[in-house]
Amino acid sequence: MIRRLLVLLALTAGLAGRAPNASACTCAPLSFDDRFAMCHAVFLGEVLEVVSAAPEVPNSMWARIRVEASWKGDPAPIVRVLTSEGGGSCGVPFTVGQRYLVFAIMGAGEFGLPAGELRTNICLRTHDYWAEDPDLALLGAPPPPAPQLGLAVTVRPNPSQGPARLVWTIPQSAGSGAHMRLDVLDVFGRRVVTLADGPVEPGPNQMLWDGRDARGRSVAAGLYRVRLECAGRVVSQSLVKIGS
Repeated sequence: MIRRLLVLLALTAGLAGRAPNASACTCAPLSFDDRFAMCHAVFLGEVLEVVSAAPEVPNSMWARIRVEASWKGDPAPIVRVLTSEGGGSCGVPFTVGQRYLVFAIMGAGEFGLPAGELRTNICLRTHDYWAEDPDLALLGAPPPPAPQLGLAVTVRPNPSQGPARLVWTIPQSAGSGAHMRLDVLDVFGRRVVTLADGPVEPGPNQMLWDGRDARGRSVAAGLYRVRLECAGRVVSQSLVKIGS
């Protein structure tokens, strides 16, 4: 019991937004059962958004996740999970649109972090999910079906020099007047600009992005991601901007 408590405290300290002395993350050699036992929630979900937790929690990120299946705890349909920023502090590099098997603990206000919030790191076993994930057998669960997105977004041209044409389709199943949001994110998952946010009709749609952020400033060349959310589903498409 004492050993498990000490390990749990060490894992929690990695989520406090403090850079470790080592240049790489080091995790205690614990079994699947040990990690499952120390966690308050274990679930599979798709990342909808990743945003900075600063200034509330420096050097950390919030991941908003849509829960698809749960094996421990009773997470809401959409939850947020805190993780440290950067692999050196054992943070999980959450990517929007990716599915993850999440092992999380619930904080009690230690280290200045919010009480009652779920937190995770790679030492707790959180990882991106794939169809043959062996942890599903350890959880005693069949592979869940891949979600049927029913949405699509494309970028033309890609790479883009100058304006990029964004083309997306809203399925009939979304219904008339479904709420949709179209964002451009930077490589860290931070919102650059919101291009559309409101009701939409089913069918094909398109819009030009002029390469400017929410303040009207031209963004730098680099990798961006177009993110479309509608009817509880999210899809995204990479966009390489090579100039104005």
